[in-house]
Amino acid sequence: MSDREIPQPNGRLLRSARRPIGHLALGPEGDKYLFRQRRERLQQQRRAEAVEASRTLVSEAATSEAMATSAHQTSQAGSSGCVGSTVAQTQCQSTGVMASQPLVMTPEEVAIQRAVDREAQLQQVLGEIKAKKERMIRRRVRMQRRQADVSELEEMDPAEMEDDVRTIRSVLLSAWLKEEEGPGACVMAPPPSVGEAQGRAGVGGESFLMERGEEGGESWTQKTRSSMRRKSPTQHAEDGRRSTIAPPSPPSPSPSPSRPAAPAAAPAAADDDGTARRNKSRSSRQLFSLAEVARHDMPDDCWLIIRGKVYDVTTWVPKHPGGSLIYVRAGKDCTHLFDCYHPLYVRGMLDKYCIGEVERREEEVSRRKKEMLEYIDDDSQTKEDDQEEEFYTVMKRRVEALLREKKINPRVSPAMYVKSALILLGYMLCYYGTFFFFTDRDMFVAAVLCAIGMGFLMAEVGVSIQHDCNHGAYAPWQPLCYLLGTSLDIVGASSFMWKQQHVVGHHQYTNVDDFDPDIRVKDPDVRRVTTKQPWRAYQSYQHIYLALLYGVLSLKSVFIDDFSAYFSGQIGNVKISRMTTAETVIFFGGKVLYVLYILVLPLLCSPHSIDKLLGLYVLAMLVSGWTLAFMFQVAHIVEDAQFPEADRSGDRSKVRMGWAAAQAATSTGFSHGSMFWTHISGGLNYQLEHHLFPGMCHLHYPIIQPIVRATCKEFGVPYHAYPSFWAALRAHFAWLRKVGMQGMEWRLAG
Repeated sequence: MSDREIPQPNGRLLRSARRPIGHLALGPEGDKYLFRQRRERLQQQRRAEAVEASRTLVSEAATSEAMATSAHQTSQAGSSGCVGSTVAQTQCQSTGVMASQPLVMTPEEVAIQRAVDREAQLQQVLGEIKAKKERMIRRRVRMQRRQADVSELEEMDPAEMEDDVRTIRSVLLSAWLKEEEGPGACVMAPPPSVGEAQGRAGVGGESFLMERGEEGGESWTQKTRSSMRRKSPTQHAEDGRRSTIAPPSPPSPSPSPSRPAAPAAAPAAADDDGTARRNKSRSSRQLFSLAEVARHDMPDDCWLIIRGKVYDVTTWVPKHPGGSLIYVRAGKDCTHLFDCYHPLYVRGMLDKYCIGEVERREEEVSRRKKEMLEYIDDDSQTKEDDQEEEFYTVMKRRVEALLREKKINPRVSPAMYVKSALILLGYMLCYYGTFFFFTDRDMFVAAVLCAIGMGFLMAEVGVSIQHDCNHGAYAPWQPLCYLLGTSLDIVGASSFMWKQQHVVGHHQYTNVDDFDPDIRVKDPDVRRVTTKQPWRAYQSYQHIYLALLYGVLSLKSVFIDDFSAYFSGQIGNVKISRMTTAETVIFFGGKVLYVLYILVLPLLCSPHSIDKLLGLYVLAMLVSGWTLAFMFQVAHIVEDAQFPEADRSGDRSKVRMGWAAAQAATSTGFSHGSMFWTHISGGLNYQLEHHLFPGMCHLHYPIIQPIVRATCKEFGVPYHAYPSFWAALRAHFAWLRKVGMQGMEWRLAG
């Protein structure tokens, strides 16, 4: 049967189910299998209904013919006693006529009785149709409550599908199949509503997970999550092997001899109280200390802490769409990293990897205060532990809807590949012109200009190429992200140490002293950025001398900071993760390669004298340092930006505001609407957008900026932006002067 021959509403169901859903697809084979299975079920149902209807019509026709024949014979014979009794008996057996009716019926009365019976059957069918229609209406209302409009689902393009979303869909589909093929499944169940069918197919967003069942019952998503929580790791592995349509979902980690095994939760009683089952599952989980979790900090043994729960994601590491970012914080708390890098629907995958919770031991109080910082907004007491602040959740849903509407992959922009090629090509040309091409005495000015260009493009490699790559926001193919992420090693700095300082420390704990490694200030220090830091007399002039000292930051990072972090094992108060063999090779190999091509090769082969070579190199590094420092410092070190203090009372450190609201309070942008500054700064002019969505290519930030600003205004969250880069730079040095002179004013005041 072709699609056009399928009557309504089944035809509408199948056609809408084939349409794109949330950037997701099962692939050609999966689609064919799924729709063929649905078509076979519908055809079996229609054949059964047709056979039943045929049997009913044949029975009615035979009964009517017998009644008409008996009545005709009775009228001809003129005998109404014996024959009338026979006719009445036949009529009572076949049609259920009451004994009070006449024993003999004329052909007209028989026809009337048949019409009455048919009308009763039609009324029954109409009643069933109305009941089905009411159920469909209730399902549609539930769809609208979950913000899953059918028209929005039908407009989605499967060409924009990503690998991580494909895996999520496979997990949801396999869970649905296991539920459908269970012992309680009904083979001849009535066709589901459009919302239910698309919910079963798997939709790429938490707001698109359709509920099933009658109103007031537990949703399909809740049933699936509850059933996953009640299964042991062995059962998850067996379920993964049984999957026949979609690729098996990642099994729960099986315990190994090197790590304690989490006890399997006992099967919960069959009741409708989902909360009771969740509490029972939580109570059966194992408790781990921070020290125990910290030992599992490698890709082949990776544990994470998210909202106080411990997750063993070792089996998911090779499949992680974000590549190596999954273990950039292995063995430690990564709650805020998980929230800002993942869409809302990914949270549904976490339960199957949960193996326990963090035990709050008294002897680990000081360690928790140093390593774990919690952001608690005003109404956190009314929220569950696993809920984000409403401000951030609403914003993420709006941004995700906008990207779906515009069919934009947030991690990919073709223009970024062109930009990267131009930056790398320009860097190589400037390097060649500086050391090998403009070698005559009369051409030394050109060599100086090339050195300036080389330093600027060196900074552009940092703020554009490696910045997006090491945030996982460059390409859907993660090996390419990893490869170009090492471009930072090519220009001298360490990509590994940058991820530990910037991705782990700065993005999680922005502007929080003792947690954000970008603003750590030891006593004494040349810079004072908050009024809580110790003051020294020379800091009264920091707005003057820092303008010069910012230039040496690149040299300091390449030759001092990276090695200091490697040998000390921490950057500020952020303990770095254990390096893999590949990361160690890249760390030292990058340093050796950089020294060879930037210093040794020119000293051996360049016609320039040694003093000129060193002068050109230092000039390039100064330009690079100034460019990087100015771009980053104007984003957070200004008067409009706040510096939240960590409350260390109790057994953990806390900041009294939500994490997303804290990002808005501590970040400032500049030159919004300027594509020039967006390219030059690598999207850092949209600083808040970058902190809330770090996994997004910076060329997409101008698209989402109106939503971010409007949502901030709606929730009363500050949004700071300067009209130009120069206004932001003036604000930065004005703040340095103010906080530097403030200590002197206090001292003069006695």
